[in-house]
Amino acid sequence: MGGRLRDLRRTASSIAAQLLEPLGAEVFVFAPRAARTDPEAQDGLQALREEASSRGLFRILHVEYFDEDAHLRAAVRQMTPKMLQLLAAVDGNWLGGLPANLSDGIEKPRSAAKGEIFNYIQHDRCLRFYQRLGTHGRRLVYTRTDFVWRCPHLPLELLEATFSLDDGRTGRSVIWIPESGWDDYGGIYDNHAVLDARSARTFLGGWQQILRGETIS
Repeated sequence: MGGRLRDLRRTASSIAAQLLEPLGAEVFVFAPRAARTDPEAQDGLQALREEASSRGLFRILHVEYFDEDAHLRAAVRQMTPKMLQLLAAVDGNWLGGLPANLSDGIEKPRSAAKGEIFNYIQHDRCLRFYQRLGTHGRRLVYTRTDFVWRCPHLPLELLEATFSLDDGRTGRSVIWIPESGWDDYGGIYDNHAVLDARSARTFLGGWQQILRGETIS
């Protein structure tokens, strides 16, 4: 689960009742380091903990606070000037206000200017923990803290047959994503997905693809 912990103040109850409890989920949450000392963020996390304690059908397995800026600066230092130039030239808001920072490769990004690139970083943290946990037989449901669930999540049992379509030889990945209606911006919706080990690498691996230069030519 990625996003702002403070959003859980209003969403924890529906997330618990309609998503986590029906799935019997083990929850891992990723948030910026600043959330550790943000009272509203901690109130949100506490709301989720209380839901977990009262229901007893899911548990919070891991909470990770990571330094977004340090993570980005370390990655930028690995990139060649040519790659930085190509990334900065890509249209859209995915870099937020970062092109000026990318020009010298080390400047700390302004917190108010962060774009979609930080979603990729959260995806990467989620993927790394999932792989450390052990992926065999485990389904991964990636979602956000700001979603208000109005009905129960589709049972994973109904989706199991489709994962068998990926037999490990075709190279295809099976990924279940909701029909978002409008906020996929003409692309693939990346805020909620049901994944297995292979498709998790595909869906959550965008940050590593960026670092390897696979997203630009």
